[in-house]
Amino acid sequence: MIRNDILIKTRRLTVQIRYFMLYKYKYQSGRAISSHSMSYSKIATVLTDKVTSLTKQFDSVLGISEVRSAQSLVQTAEDEFMKSRRCVGETRIELIRLQNQLRDLRSKLDRIPREDERYLQLATEEHKALIAERKAKTDLETLETLERDQFSALSAAVRAAHEKERSRAERTKYWSIIASACGAVLGWSRTSFNFALTAWHTQ
Repeated sequence: MIRNDILIKTRRLTVQIRYFMLYKYKYQSGRAISSHSMSYSKIATVLTDKVTSLTKQFDSVLGISEVRSAQSLVQTAEDEFMKSRRCVGETRIELIRLQNQLRDLRSKLDRIPREDERYLQLATEEHKALIAERKAKTDLETLETLERDQFSALSAAVRAAHEKERSRAERTKYWSIIASACGAVLGWSRTSFNFALTAWHTQ
């Protein structure tokens, strides 16, 4: 009986030890995988930062960043100009509508006797339409001035963008010439080195 109890306790202890070892192995494996994942993530972040930095330096040398900035200014100026142009068109349409309304009201007033009850109502409507017409004319003049100013700003932005693009093209051409010259020098140096090495081996 005592022997059976000892065997049962021994088996239980063995099972617990196995479970403990299995848990420890999984824990250590998980930590290793996690550490590898973190190291890979750090490496990827560093490489991404390096590539981004090199790309910015390359864009700065060739003037691509300046061209993009100038194109963004052109786009902004164009959007503002088109917005002003739409406002001018809407205000002009409203002014034409008010002028047609005034024309109709005056035509009715000419046909209605002054003692008619409708005459006072039409005169009141004419007065309101005159005030609205005056405001529409003032708004139209202001918007047209704004439209001209924004068109001038758009033209200036386009000229600046063309100048940046021309400068970038010249930079690209010069750097291409420099790169070609460096490549030719490196090729000549390698050929000379190989020729000298072959002559040395021959001797």
